[in-house]
Amino acid sequence: MKNSEPIDLALGNVRVGPKPNVQTSLIGDSYAPMFGYQALRKAIAVRHETESHNVTLTTGASLGLTALFGTLNRPASVLIPCPYFPAYPNILRTLGITPISYPVTPGVADLEVDDLISRCRPDTRAVLVNWPGNPLGNIVPRSSFERLLEAASLHNLLIVTDEVYTDFTYQGNIADWEAPVDDTPLIRVRSFSKILGIPGERLGYTLASQDRIKSIARSHWNLAMSAPATAQVFAAEMLLSGLEAYIEKLRKLLHENLDIAYELLSSVPGLEVGYPPGGPFIWVQLPHCQTDSRTLAASCLQETGVAVMPGEDFGILNPTSLRVSFGAPKIAVETGCQILSTFLKRFV
Repeated sequence: MKNSEPIDLALGNVRVGPKPNVQTSLIGDSYAPMFGYQALRKAIAVRHETESHNVTLTTGASLGLTALFGTLNRPASVLIPCPYFPAYPNILRTLGITPISYPVTPGVADLEVDDLISRCRPDTRAVLVNWPGNPLGNIVPRSSFERLLEAASLHNLLIVTDEVYTDFTYQGNIADWEAPVDDTPLIRVRSFSKILGIPGERLGYTLASQDRIKSIARSHWNLAMSAPATAQVFAAEMLLSGLEAYIEKLRKLLHENLDIAYELLSSVPGLEVGYPPGGPFIWVQLPHCQTDSRTLAASCLQETGVAVMPGEDFGILNPTSLRVSFGAPKIAVETGCQILSTFLKRFV
């Protein structure tokens, strides 16, 4: 039976809780500076225990990735995790860069550093690490990540971290350290769009050494000029007026949604449902399903009105898999997962 109103459990928007109460004047009638407003860069630097010259603002995290990968020498290839955020291979191919996948597993799991290095080609310039992973919610332990940084230094590789969902971790899996970007091969890409619930405003930032920041900022300016000016003022006001308390509130609401979604989906015999340590997604596998994930997701939407993402979009053809977002309001998560659980019983 189709729900009377569509329920979106597909996109990664975090829509739990109230919007931030910030009064921002509309100043976006001119370009911001190339690196972003200095007040915001300083506030970001304080949050990440670094200096403002290690920060540049970007038009969302995705364009931050595009700008930094645009600075790589050609020919080039980049290692990306699989399953992967669909934009990764698209961004790289648009830039004429070859994506090379490496496997990641759910939970808090070490990276196989030797295996990663063995996958590199002579033209491999960087390794992309997504933490927490989209779609798995997987987290790389600090010790494993530090081994990767050491190996990258030896092999002249950059390590790029996509940290869009890093503020949303559970079970005590909250980052307790700030990976340094000076004198390391590390470039960190982050986003305000998710933590402030404003994905349409497209505001992200990148942390790197001063020289790399200069190159990335120039590349970004060539692509999009400045990051959105009004959104920068909004973010600065939040950083200076209680962002951490706001994030903690969102984290609590997301954790509650996760427990609801997990309980409903894991109650279906034959479904393999992961409990992610981070992020706003649950990864559901149907190991005995004979229907491909795109057909399954389309049928679910048509028959029930519940939207989920097919595993094929993340590079996984087998087993049939779905990504289910619990970043929607609680009633949507509960109703949507009840409907989804009933629907999937036919396919296990």
